[in-house]
Amino acid sequence: MNKKIEAALPILRCPRTGTRLFHEGAELVSEAGERYPIVNGKPILVRNIQALHTTPPPVDIVSQNFTQFLPHMESRRIDGFKLHLGSGNVPCRDAHVLSVDILPTPNADLVAEAEALPFADNSLAWVESDAVFEHLYDPMAAIAEVRRILKPGGAMLIDTAFMQSYHGFPGHYLNMTPQAVETLLVDDFELLESRVPFKDRPSLNIEVSIQRLIDGLPLAHRHELLGMPVSRLLAALRDLNTARTWFDASSEYTNRSLGAGTMVIAAKPNDYEARRAAIIEKVGADQFARMKRHYYASRVAVQQRHHEAEFYRRRSFEVEPSRSDDHPLPDLSQCLYAAAVRDSLDPREWQSAIDRLSALDAQLTEIRDFWIRSYLPLAEASARIDAAFTDPIDTIHKLNADLDAMRELVQRLESGNAKLRRENQDAHRALEAMRTSTSWRITKPLRGIVTRLRIR
Repeated sequence: MNKKIEAALPILRCPRTGTRLFHEGAELVSEAGERYPIVNGKPILVRNIQALHTTPPPVDIVSQNFTQFLPHMESRRIDGFKLHLGSGNVPCRDAHVLSVDILPTPNADLVAEAEALPFADNSLAWVESDAVFEHLYDPMAAIAEVRRILKPGGAMLIDTAFMQSYHGFPGHYLNMTPQAVETLLVDDFELLESRVPFKDRPSLNIEVSIQRLIDGLPLAHRHELLGMPVSRLLAALRDLNTARTWFDASSEYTNRSLGAGTMVIAAKPNDYEARRAAIIEKVGADQFARMKRHYYASRVAVQQRHHEAEFYRRRSFEVEPSRSDDHPLPDLSQCLYAAAVRDSLDPREWQSAIDRLSALDAQLTEIRDFWIRSYLPLAEASARIDAAFTDPIDTIHKLNADLDAMRELVQRLESGNAKLRRENQDAHRALEAMRTSTSWRITKPLRGIVTRLRIR
């Protein structure tokens, strides 16, 4: 067990009973007799320990957005232990910062659930959480835990998603408006600051969303979009026929990731109340909830895997249209129908559906990996195709700029010629007036000048 956890042991609590914990060999044991393993120096303080809590996750699904975590400067005014909630694999050298994540990443100090934090009441000085709450199954339970463990005078920093598309592992459940963050998370705490940080800037959301939309389209539609000026792009986005074309050409996962809303239709089973009460009594409310959550997370994973397979399959055919379809994709709607829960009040049916989804995930992963291996050798050729579409557009933009410069030059020349013509006409009128209004003797020398001008 690492030194940070040894120092924090007096404030650690059993997540099931809330009682004190003691270090016994390779475990932490509660006063109530609950036992929690220590894996790779990390206590696994989770109510219902599963493989994901004890098995180090693959590097490609773990968040490590920063090389080093530094608590916000506001935390410096408060003494005591500080919590980095949802730390991912971001390291922290501060001896007073406890890095907590749901996955046993190399740089996490302990594994715990945000909805059941293993700390004593009023024990922590600071809790900081960045881009975590949107991924929590029950963010209201999590904020209640944060409020419980903060000591009087302690503070929290919560940065969570609002206008962001679907993202993250193992789930993305809830985005919050700024009003919801202040009303539901701050609640009756003192509001010290409320703003949009630069990393959450609106332009980033717009850019990421448009890029995800473009990436999910076939080649012709991608380059059609990339060649549009902003005004044309906005007009195309508003045009229902164009929008329908792009919508139908996008995968279900892309549409779910970027969609402004989601519609569901659901039916209430017969004898609902009595059957549900019987299930809760038999398997427990928590276990039943975990099964449902597992099913819907697995369902999203199948949609994502299908999207990934179709993405690389489509790219391969764009580069080499004549190739054979060696690994065709099954229809997604048929896959999901085959893995549907037939009786939503039968736990065995939920588990059976989860198993079917797991098999589908494995099948789609194999197809995806085939198309990735097929596409990668062709990536250079694909880049040349993209350049072939892009270069003419750049050339047109340059020609348009040159044409505008030429027009400006012509306008200046025409303006200068008009000015010279006006000055010449003024001079002729002045000379004519002098010839008619003065005596012959005075104007005789001028008449020669006028005659010469007329000859010219």
